Amino acid sequence: MHLIAIRLCGVVVAPRAFLGISLLFITIVGPLTASAQQPTSPLYWTIREDALFSSQWRLNAADGTTMEILPGRALVAMLEAERRISAQYNINPKLLITNTPGLNAFASEANGQTLVVVYADIISVIGDDVNVWAALFGHEFAHLYLHHSSAKETRAAILAFIAAAVNAYERQKGRDRSDLVNFGASIVGNTFSREQEREADATGVRFMADAGFDPQGAIRLQELLITHVGSSGVLSFLSTHPSGEARISSIKQSIATLPAASAPAAEFSLQDFKQWMILCSSDAREGNGNPAPNAGVIQQCLRKHDAEMANRYGLCVVDLNARGVTNGFDPLLGCAAQSPKLRGFSYDVWAQYCSGASLTKGEIGLITAKPTQQCVWDGDPQMAFRGALCEAETNSTQIPSDKWWPTVRSCSLDSSDETKRFTRKHWKLACNRMGDYAAPGAADRDKVIEDCLAQGPAADATESTRGAKELYDEATRAWAKYSATPTGAVTPPINNCDRLASTQGLPSIAPVYVGFIEAPAAERACLDAIKTSSDPSRFQANLAGVYLQQGRFADALLLARTAAKRNAVNSSTVMADMYDHGLGVPLSPDKVIPLLLADVEWGSVWALDYLGDLLTSGRRVERSPALGLELYKLAASNGSAEAAFDAAGVYLAGNGVEADVPQALKILRAAGDGYPPVLNPLSRALRATPGSDPDESRRAIAKLFQQMEHFAALGSLTAKYRLGLIYTNGVGVSVDKEKGFSLLMEAAQAGDPNAAFSVANAYLNGTGTAPNQEKAIEFFRKAAASGILDAEIQLAKLTNSAR
Repeated sequence: MHLIAIRLCGVVVAPRAFLGISLLFITIVGPLTASAQQPTSPLYWTIREDALFSSQWRLNAADGTTMEILPGRALVAMLEAERRISAQYNINPKLLITNTPGLNAFASEANGQTLVVVYADIISVIGDDVNVWAALFGHEFAHLYLHHSSAKETRAAILAFIAAAVNAYERQKGRDRSDLVNFGASIVGNTFSREQEREADATGVRFMADAGFDPQGAIRLQELLITHVGSSGVLSFLSTHPSGEARISSIKQSIATLPAASAPAAEFSLQDFKQWMILCSSDAREGNGNPAPNAGVIQQCLRKHDAEMANRYGLCVVDLNARGVTNGFDPLLGCAAQSPKLRGFSYDVWAQYCSGASLTKGEIGLITAKPTQQCVWDGDPQMAFRGALCEAETNSTQIPSDKWWPTVRSCSLDSSDETKRFTRKHWKLACNRMGDYAAPGAADRDKVIEDCLAQGPAADATESTRGAKELYDEATRAWAKYSATPTGAVTPPINNCDRLASTQGLPSIAPVYVGFIEAPAAERACLDAIKTSSDPSRFQANLAGVYLQQGRFADALLLARTAAKRNAVNSSTVMADMYDHGLGVPLSPDKVIPLLLADVEWGSVWALDYLGDLLTSGRRVERSPALGLELYKLAASNGSAEAAFDAAGVYLAGNGVEADVPQALKILRAAGDGYPPVLNPLSRALRATPGSDPDESRRAIAKLFQQMEHFAALGSLTAKYRLGLIYTNGVGVSVDKEKGFSLLMEAAQAGDPNAAFSVANAYLNGTGTAPNQEKAIEFFRKAAASGILDAEIQLAKLTNSAR
């Protein structure tokens, strides 16, 4: 008789890189010959346990004739199940494949040695369903574990023959294993009883569950056998087994009795991962002719076998790329062989991995979108919470986009005390996210948030206690009162001041927005209108907006106060903006909301949008992005493109609501480009929408840059600030951090508080200028004086003083 062994040739195919990982592909070629072939005899092949596999195995006879072609995926699944089940009682069986006809497999033991024989026919039938393989080996090893008697003389003779073949092969390789020659002869000639079969089924189910397999695989095994050989089909040589239907019923009863502890999360070895990694790489190359399959293709292949294995692979690819490890198979193996939670993946790795997983499923792939965040919270809740804190902190420092992920990564891996490093504001944002994604039900969300905040920093003495619903109700009542008031003819008549500078909706006049007014022409037109009108209040309110845009705060305040005496729309909103940020006046938070509510009652959609900002951010009031969104939508439906911009931002970010890119895109397109900042989220929404025109996105960014340059040249502080960020982050233009810093400095020196905060961070991080902590403190103080809480936090850190 002859033994044919599968052999690996050390043929190295050129490494192919994908997503920073290089793989070494090994190919399987012909057999080793133990002796001259006798074609009429069954053949047996032994398997090297350290083999790496290709997509197909050719089992050859001594003369090179291919006797069997088996799927590599099925063999890898078979080996994994055999290894893990046999590990239940610490044995190392000799595994053989035979081309003897039949859907059979058996394990036998003598003199301390175990032999497992699998018929080639059953390999193709079971395929790569590792849980069915686990059922097969669980059943066969259960006979050994339970010390059931073995088989008749025929079986003993066959086992003796196989043992002799194994012995011949081992001697050829220089390892004399004479103890194997006769172990088959000691087997008792006795069949298994029906009771023994039932007992082996029940024990096998427990074995496979204890090894981390799904016990439902035992039912699928019986169903496969019924399909191929009928209800009386059996796994081994015996014809006295119970019928397939009876065994399925008995197995279901066994599964029902399994304790929860009997089904731990499956663990896999480095060898398991290596085998499937090479196999999936080979499958992907052969399937599409691509010599370098990307990580997504390989991950999908891994997921068909083991979801946990696929998750570890995906996380490791992202992690290795983030750490700059772009070459080598060993780092990937070393990473994937460990549990993700023990591995300690940072938040950025989880977020980027889950984002990719969402896109693969056809879902929104934005980091803040619900599918991505739910994946992060399900994967590692502790890291998800830390990441939410780090995102809030990083967003508050306005660092350049190219440093955003590294900063979040470093923060998430830091082990400092979360109650000391992060502020109450950061905790509020993180706890709200925990309520959205970690709460088991909507009814539990508020309790989750409450318990979360109780573990964080104590509430600040200045923290607003005004309820979000209370403010929302006041705003909607004020708007309803305005809407119920009959409107008459516009007096004085509409003129060029309105056309160039009106921030309210007037008949046949599109509103303009502070920051994007044609200031020189508007100033001239409004001054003329004020001089010639019997009631100049509307034109005074218009001109107050022009002066606010230019940083002429004293002039703006004087005009706004005068116009407000006649209830001129948007005059109180100009004042509210100034008191809210200390623009030319002392910071007066208590005046902001009353002024805005008064302006809503006069018909100001700008004031409605402003109140939405307060609710969404949690400034001056309890935070409620959902109610803020409702005010944005109300203002947008009454003609405010700025409110449409804000509403779309909520949908894009998933800020308190489920992220909805299509809805954001719909809102932004309807808003048009009357408010130039709309063009930035429009481009983002287009890029996140499959099938959208990339040229439309590029045109939007090009126009955004053109508009910001235009209004910055006219002296708009808002435009200078935004243009500075565009250059700093390279939005549609080449990165020019020095030019970005120069523009931000211009706006900051003219009194823009957001620009002052950005300049402070630029000095702190050395972005576009030399690092200078003293200058950073100076500009953080300016921003803090304008009520920017994040500036106060940074100032406290830098000066080592309490807030």
